Amino acid sequence: MEPHTNYNINLDIKYGHLELIDVPEIVRSCSEKWFNQTLTF
Repeated sequence: MEPHTNYNINLDIKYGHLELIDVPEIVRSCSEKWFNQTLTF
């Protein structure tokens, strides 16, 4: 049985290795109250 989560788990990688991460842009574009996002690998 899979546990129920109240948030999305996004495993797609948003940024490449050593790429500048624009944290304010991430915050502005967030449309969900809570989610888990992989930013880089």
